[in-house]
Amino acid sequence: MIDPEDGSEGIYVTVFNPNFTGQGDIKPYAKYELLNGYNDYPFIVTRLSEDSKRMYEVQTFTDILKGPQDQVKAERDSRIDRNSLATLPPIMHQPGNPPTDWGPGRFIPVRRAGEIAFGPTPPYNPGSVEMEKTMIEAADNIVGLNSNNPVSQIRQQFLVNKFLHHAQEVLKACFKSYQRFGPEQMFFRVTGVADPMRFDKGNPDEDFDIKISFDVLNNDPETVENRLGQFVSLLQLDRNGRINVDALLEMSATQIDPIMADAFLQPAEQAQQQVVKMVTEDLSKIYAGIEVGARPNGAQIALEVIRQYVSQPDVMGRLQQDEAFRTRLDKYTAQYQFALTQQQNAEIGRLGTAPAQMGGVETQTINQ
Repeated sequence: MIDPEDGSEGIYVTVFNPNFTGQGDIKPYAKYELLNGYNDYPFIVTRLSEDSKRMYEVQTFTDILKGPQDQVKAERDSRIDRNSLATLPPIMHQPGNPPTDWGPGRFIPVRRAGEIAFGPTPPYNPGSVEMEKTMIEAADNIVGLNSNNPVSQIRQQFLVNKFLHHAQEVLKACFKSYQRFGPEQMFFRVTGVADPMRFDKGNPDEDFDIKISFDVLNNDPETVENRLGQFVSLLQLDRNGRINVDALLEMSATQIDPIMADAFLQPAEQAQQQVVKMVTEDLSKIYAGIEVGARPNGAQIALEVIRQYVSQPDVMGRLQQDEAFRTRLDKYTAQYQFALTQQQNAEIGRLGTAPAQMGGVETQTINQ
């Protein structure tokens, strides 16, 4: 709708009635489309209550708590005034004889004793403290912050669900706007995830759902540590490689510190290429007569590179003729093989023997 006075675009009201389902060409609602050509609102409004048909005519927490807040302030002000009177009560004197000065160490002239005296102090009212506590308790009950009230947890869950639902609808609206007006494809990075991600926006006419979930236990470091420890222990039972070790490593590093994990971790393909590059450099040095030691990680990839390296005819020929070269290469290979053996020994130490096998098939967990 366009305002006739200033020409501004706005949405004022959408009228419908569930008892009217349409008649002929008349639609069952009064519909006004936006000037941008889309029928959905360009904003998200989430209300605590449905007290009015106007979107913004709702009571906020400020309005709801205004009464208890004013009452608490009145009770506190009354006690402050009473304490002020107790500290310095009013001075009683005969008419026409006011004291010229008053304070510690002052000389006050009097004719007779009792002509000048302090006025009565208001008695202490314990009901004021009780009233303040009652008002605070009432306010806590309204917003679900009274730990002694069993309804507080339900009220808090209601408020949290309202917030998460609002965030969900906002993200959905943002993504819908991206589908309509954004580029066809974009790259982005996520803190704690080493690999960059590519996203295609897809068809802007598609409808979709966005779900937001939050587990408060994720904020407990001990709970997260126990969960990660349980997943790490499952690696000993993973015979078919169903657990993505790289993903588990990224998650563990992210839980320690997402910023440092983003700086230290590198994409899996880049890590494999780096291991291959370092091993080939080591093999070149060994071939040139320089003895080098194994790298601290990437043993399985290194052994595969060495296996392909020694299968070349020229390398095989030199291994047969050059004993020093063969000794350097065997020592380098043995160090990587020892690293793999250490991993196997950890499992043997847990079982007491090597895992049960039938030919090339492992049957250790067949009865578990």
